[in-house]
Amino acid sequence: MKPIRFSEHSELQMILRGATKKEIEISVRSGQWEHAKAGKFKTKHCFDFNSASPVNQKFYKYKTIEPIFA
Repeated sequence: MKPIRFSEHSELQMILRGATKKEIEISVRSGQWEHAKAGKFKTKHCFDFNSASPVNQKFYKYKTIEPIFA
């Protein structure tokens, strides 16, 4: 299995959107891949969250992670 590498841009976006590397890895490894723009892929995974978002301070029961990757 190939390792997942993160660019500086993706690491910044994860911080801004409240996602972790572990959540991204789980999403990519276990999700259904779909085609995205420019020859990339995307997937989606829903995690239990039950907390306030670090982005907008609203309470969410679930957190959906939708990584786009090559």
